[in-house]
Amino acid sequence: MEFIYEAFQYIANVFGSISDFFMSIPDLILEVFTYAWYWGIKLYLSIKISMVEMAYEIVSMILTDYEVYTVLNAAFNNLAPDLRHAAYQLGVVDAIRIVIDGLATAFVLRIMGW
Repeated sequence: MEFIYEAFQYIANVFGSISDFFMSIPDLILEVFTYAWYWGIKLYLSIKISMVEMAYEIVSMILTDYEVYTVLNAAFNNLAPDLRHAAYQLGVVDAIRIVIDGLATAFVLRIMGW
């Protein structure tokens, strides 16, 4: 008699496990979509970052070809020595270069369709 009871218990456990599997399918689907969105957003952000890096490389080549930094250095070299020294010490030259790089990068990104 004990054997029959254990057999019925085993069959009940099997059907319970099957029921649990089917009840967990919505959670599984939600987790799959969450994981897919995670990777999609990660891919989107990495593409955007690589596009900005590529735009900066293009800007560096353009600014080198048009000798923008040479003109900037010549303009600062025409300043009085005291003023030129103060500008270099305060980082004005580097700040102007960063602004020029940013504006040129924004220009290239607009051309690329951003």
